[in-house]
Amino acid sequence: MNDTTAEPIAAGRSCAGCTLCCKLMAVRELNKQRDAWCPHCDKKKGCGIYETRPLTCRQFYCAWMTTAELGPHWKPLHSRMVLVHDRTRNWLVVHSDPGRPDAWRSDPYYSDLRAWSAYMTPKGGRVFVFEGDRVTGITPQGEQDLGAMLRDDERDAMRRVEGESKSPSA
Repeated sequence: MNDTTAEPIAAGRSCAGCTLCCKLMAVRELNKQRDAWCPHCDKKKGCGIYETRPLTCRQFYCAWMTTAELGPHWKPLHSRMVLVHDRTRNWLVVHSDPGRPDAWRSDPYYSDLRAWSAYMTPKGGRVFVFEGDRVTGITPQGEQDLGAMLRDDERDAMRRVEGESKSPSA
């Protein structure tokens, strides 16, 4: 989730009807793990503590909300994936719904991920897909299974992907 302020929402975008980030994203302030529904989420109405929700939630918008170029098929409600662009590292991280973990492997999603990887890789960027505890790196040539990652600390897991830490896999 975003560490600083929330990015502006793209024109015409809204979370309307979508609460998938409330399932797929970790929220430290609530001790909420990835891939588990937030206890404050009403899947039909949204956040039950909206006015007092943690800063992490207040600052987060998925890439579909902030990137006008993403087609309607990337809305998490439809794709069953939440895209997060880590602009600091130039990473695109795809969080796949455990109910449809391989949705990213079908088109148009897979083609888009490969194209984004081809665009980002020469600029030092990376594309990762979280499928439960497993992480796959998407390259212009295909994909690379990066193995199981720790569920409780996504940042540590991503540092391990980059080789910055030598902690063992879960």
